[in-house]
Amino acid sequence: MIGQPMDIYLAGDGNDTGLGTQAAPLASLAGAMARIRSQVQAGEAGDKPITVWLRGGTYRLDCGFRIEASDALTVPLMFRAAHGEMVRLNGGRELPANAFVPVVDAAILARLDPVARGQVLRCDLAQLNLHQLTSRQPHGFGFPDRPADPELFIDDRPMPVARWPKSGALLTTTVPDQGTRPGELPMRGATFTCADARVARWATARHAVCHGQWGYDWAPSTVPVVSVDPDGGRILLGAPAMFGVRPDKRFVMMHLLEEIGEPGEWYIDNDAGVLYVWPPCDLAEARIELSAITEPLISVRGVRHVSFHNLIIECARGTGVLLEGAGNRLVGCELRNLGGKAVTVSGEDNGVIGCHVHDCGQGGVFLAGGDRRTLTPAGNFAINNHIHTFNRIVRTYRPGIKFDGVGQRASRNLIHDAPHFGLYLHGNDHLIEGNEICDVCLDTDDAGAFYMGRNPSERGIVLRGNFFHHVGTGRDGGTSAIYIDDGAGGVLIEDNVFFRTGNRGTLGMGAICINSGKDMRIERNVFCECPRAVGILLTTQEGWERAMSDLDPDGNDMYAQYRGHLYRDVDIRIPPYSTRYPELAHLKENASRNRIAHNIVDRCEDFVLGLAVQDAQENRIVDSDPGYRDALHLDLSLPGHAPVSGMGLDAATFRFPVPDLRRRLDLHLSLVGRPQQESFSADAQGQFRLRVVNRGKQAVRSEIE
Repeated sequence: MIGQPMDIYLAGDGNDTGLGTQAAPLASLAGAMARIRSQVQAGEAGDKPITVWLRGGTYRLDCGFRIEASDALTVPLMFRAAHGEMVRLNGGRELPANAFVPVVDAAILARLDPVARGQVLRCDLAQLNLHQLTSRQPHGFGFPDRPADPELFIDDRPMPVARWPKSGALLTTTVPDQGTRPGELPMRGATFTCADARVARWATARHAVCHGQWGYDWAPSTVPVVSVDPDGGRILLGAPAMFGVRPDKRFVMMHLLEEIGEPGEWYIDNDAGVLYVWPPCDLAEARIELSAITEPLISVRGVRHVSFHNLIIECARGTGVLLEGAGNRLVGCELRNLGGKAVTVSGEDNGVIGCHVHDCGQGGVFLAGGDRRTLTPAGNFAINNHIHTFNRIVRTYRPGIKFDGVGQRASRNLIHDAPHFGLYLHGNDHLIEGNEICDVCLDTDDAGAFYMGRNPSERGIVLRGNFFHHVGTGRDGGTSAIYIDDGAGGVLIEDNVFFRTGNRGTLGMGAICINSGKDMRIERNVFCECPRAVGILLTTQEGWERAMSDLDPDGNDMYAQYRGHLYRDVDIRIPPYSTRYPELAHLKENASRNRIAHNIVDRCEDFVLGLAVQDAQENRIVDSDPGYRDALHLDLSLPGHAPVSGMGLDAATFRFPVPDLRRRLDLHLSLVGRPQQESFSADAQGQFRLRVVNRGKQAVRSEIE
């Protein structure tokens, strides 16, 4: 009836020629949209919401599901899992257990490690018509975004590709040829040597890739291997690294048949179209999948008020969900086992609410939209999401939440377990409030749990009431909880709590680090047991004058980049920038001056690096518990400061289990010698890991109480 709510039902055993009722459900999302289009065109859709109910089961997508402006939707449209039922939207291909058979080929057995012989099974992807999925492409710093290579998942867990070493990394020794820079032609990858005896096993390896921190820890990439010389330990890469390859840099050899050595490890022979795996369990009882789809599993473009509720979105080589248009929502969904990003959001007033995002290859939730020239906000948001383990493939610059454009918001999210950033920001007028971020920056340096930089016109950022704890691992350069880098400024940092965050390193960083920026307000924060509360790496008056004296934005140095950002990308001399951020008119003045006021600094080794030129007022420095509500469970709430209980996930409204990452065993270590850093943390399952690094040359004696 026109004007009445409409319900459409889907089921795995349905039929797209059916009526779409509970008794005669449709079979697919495409079938549901075809029914909705026909009813809209016939004027039968009315003016009330349409709800598509999905019964429990797995809905395999052969291509991405799209809703676009041409669908001419005029009413809200909701896709919901039936009450109490598990619904999977899956972009993978299921592999039958009986397709896995023992390896009998003598040549393959000879290439396998002796420990793996008799353990490894093969699956002929060509016979399953899946061999066209295979590929090996570069990923990481300096390379464009692209879908991941196919990945193997067993019982909903990503399996580890065969690698050496199994943990840790090898080191480059000599580098006869650093290769070309990316984009230079003809392209040539680097040649380097490795002293590890294991190199001798890789002479006949095919389709190997190599992941390395080639130039800097924050700029790793994964590139194909062209050849390996077993005699000289020489490895030739098939693509250039952004900053070349240097001696004594960490790398890992991956995707090697010769290195299948543990249950779960796998390898694909791209030429023959054969998958090899050491099964981690009895495959007859397992769910075995290979990721396939490279486009977003769900795309919403040019429409309003479309929402997805309580669905599992999984097993694709690309992005999980793309939201554009306006007023669209992703609510209570689980996004997992994706090779790309979990969600990309643009348009306006689109949001991700109460979702569990994990095991993604290239980042979590990316928020963009708005107009920077006019400072028109988009109002997109991520609220009350649990986001973790989101860098399986591209290890840096793919954060849990990324901000771009104008006016995005992230609040009450829990973000953890990442080698690099938790939050990464460009743009203006973003609000980051009430989040909990921990166990990030685990495999990098010169980085922060939150990072922005290199654009002084990006202003109006507010970081309020967030809880940062257990950040960084103590690599040489240093790590921070909040890192405002390379001249960025105008950020309000208030009512945050920092516990055991960051390390100073060679750069002199702090829980908050400001590199050459100004106009920051750091107020009413609590710093507890941090090596340094605030590290301000100073620039000079002459530096700012040089950065702004020549309005020509051309050039390759950072000062030219500043001018391009200030006068070409936007123009800070005229409204809305001159009126919205009047302090931009004074960028040449008071270099590196920031306000630091009313903060509590508890048992930190140092307060502020660069204090002499700061506007520091009424900060309280103490050497014992100043009266926290519950220090044992990391509730570091204090009267007059933001309550820690309001930071992180709102468990009462979150439908997934919530891990307690604040309750940790406290070990007391004393190391005699020259240790640089100790770090200790627990994962979401309550398991503990201890890392002690001694970067000195002297022997040490440890005592554990």
